[in-house]
Amino acid sequence: STVFLRYAKDVLWASLYESSLLWAAIGMMFAINQVLVVKKLGKFDDNKLIFMWFLLLVVGFGLFLKTPPMFGFLALCFLVTLGVAFCMPTFKAMLSKHVDEDSQGSALGVEESLYALNRIVAPIFAWFVWGIAGSGLFGMFSLICLVPLLLAYGMMMLKE
Repeated sequence: STVFLRYAKDVLWASLYESSLLWAAIGMMFAINQVLVVKKLGKFDDNKLIFMWFLLLVVGFGLFLKTPPMFGFLALCFLVTLGVAFCMPTFKAMLSKHVDEDSQGSALGVEESLYALNRIVAPIFAWFVWGIAGSGLFGMFSLICLVPLLLAYGMMMLKE
């Protein structure tokens, strides 16, 4: 999510004040999406949720390449945060369903540790790649998410 600020500064020419407002708006989007999504998750099976998650990320990241105006930027941030809101509880639920009861605590602990490590490494890596590719980084994110999207689609079709 810190890359959104870099995008706002470098592509949208947002001031420090505007970037701060955008950061607050993105944080509120995460919170609102998580509250709204958690209420609806029980209506879908996990494979469909994973598919929707990656679809939102592929589309959202891909559209960043078009350099949207500020409103478009916020709409795309909403799509991406909605995709992440699908991800978190669904992934944890799938993980706990696929390990035996005695190992759930360990498995979820390892997952949470890896997630925390990702919150350190990913922004550093993303800023480094931004220095090379600029907003093309979002295209890379979109392509990276395309592979699991196709896998999720395959899993969804096999289940039906």
